[in-house]
Amino acid sequence: MNNDRSDWQLPVLKELVVNYFVTERCNFNCAICYSKWQDMHSDILENQFKLLEALYEFLKPSTESNPCTQYFRWNTVRINFSGGEPFLVKQIDQLIHYARKLGFRTSVTTNGSLLYRDMIQKIAPDLAWIGFSVDACNVEASRQMGRADKRGYTVSLDDIKEKVDEMRAINPQIKLKINTTVSVYNLDQDFSTLINILHPDKWTVVQALPIINKTISVSDTQFSTFVDRHQCYRPIAETIDDFTESFFLVTPEGRFFSNGEALQTGYYRYSEKINQVGAKQAFSEVNFNRERFLARYQKNQPFLYL
Repeated sequence: MNNDRSDWQLPVLKELVVNYFVTERCNFNCAICYSKWQDMHSDILENQFKLLEALYEFLKPSTESNPCTQYFRWNTVRINFSGGEPFLVKQIDQLIHYARKLGFRTSVTTNGSLLYRDMIQKIAPDLAWIGFSVDACNVEASRQMGRADKRGYTVSLDDIKEKVDEMRAINPQIKLKINTTVSVYNLDQDFSTLINILHPDKWTVVQALPIINKTISVSDTQFSTFVDRHQCYRPIAETIDDFTESFFLVTPEGRFFSNGEALQTGYYRYSEKINQVGAKQAFSEVNFNRERFLARYQKNQPFLYL
């Protein structure tokens, strides 16, 4: 990318997203999970508020401190609370509300098992998106791949639909995203019925990353076959290459991290804590591939140009 570009030539994203993995803890034991970090979760709310403030100052559209502004701009910024299972964090509703108050658009990615009615009532007014991780077409298949709690409870298609309906009754503007990680467990499954019933605004299909468990990954050809089989539903397909060093990622303890090294070593690359060194310095300590980032975003939204 040409460093001498003038502002009017820069691509403009409708929205930039930062993924905050607010906890590593989870009540499921999914075989395909790669949300494992060296940091353990801290429940100190004051520190998390401070982290949200630092992230917004670094990522807000008017920022001048973010080096990415040399190469692209963005109109809005959204923070996605993920995990682990984010609804294991007692103050998750407070974090969502505070993030929106700062200026973030907000979203949550969940397995859905702990998204109870009282929590829905608290968070629905603040959310732009609700995301569900759905890696199997039925309850039994979910249990076989570890997508269940210690009692064997998992989330059914009807459960998800009911929760989405409840959220939209409170906030009709909420959009639904389904995330599916393609692995050896679900490679041959047909997700047509699931997608037809849920009608998500976005279905993202991700090739399993061979980081924590290398035995569950699929080849590029196998992944393409899965995507082609569901092409009529227009899934947004993200390969391992697409997924590498092309996200703004934050650990539970507030460090940026990148995943490139993890594909070879099994370990992520971490920055110092954002609350200690500042977001700009911390971001400079991890790897970020802006060309890959822009290529991935162009799948999701057309660019404007300044």
